[in-house]
Amino acid sequence: MQNRRVVLMPAGSAKIGYVFRKAQVDSECTKCPLYAFCGGDLSDKKNYKVIEVRDSTKKCPQTGEDLRAVEISEEPIALIVDKKGIMKGITVKYRQIPCENKFDEYYYYCHETGLSEGDKITIEDILVDNLEINGRRYALVKAVLKN
Repeated sequence: MQNRRVVLMPAGSAKIGYVFRKAQVDSECTKCPLYAFCGGDLSDKKNYKVIEVRDSTKKCPQTGEDLRAVEISEEPIALIVDKKGIMKGITVKYRQIPCENKFDEYYYYCHETGLSEGDKITIEDILVDNLEINGRRYALVKAVLKN
């Protein structure tokens, strides 16, 4: 596993295998002494997966919510990329794919990636290697954002 670290998260979500992305935070949270422990410095462009739940708990000073310490690792993002030249292990610049039909089964993988045009990603796995969208060939891949 890569980039493992411990953060605090709401106790209800602290389950092994839970995958999440950093949520928008209230401006008051940034002033909290627990902010860094709550994943304040996590990237909002990456997915994270809970790999261990620890016994340690805290109360959120802002909401009073129970927080649980969890160990997390980066989790690849599923997204659609241009098929040309794609193979496991290569790094490419992300380019949003023009799939506009909200009812298309792959729409989510075109638009809900959290990535920005030009972000560098490394292909970890090819899930579907022969998609056709708007007459062009694409691949559904799992990739990680390069820093």
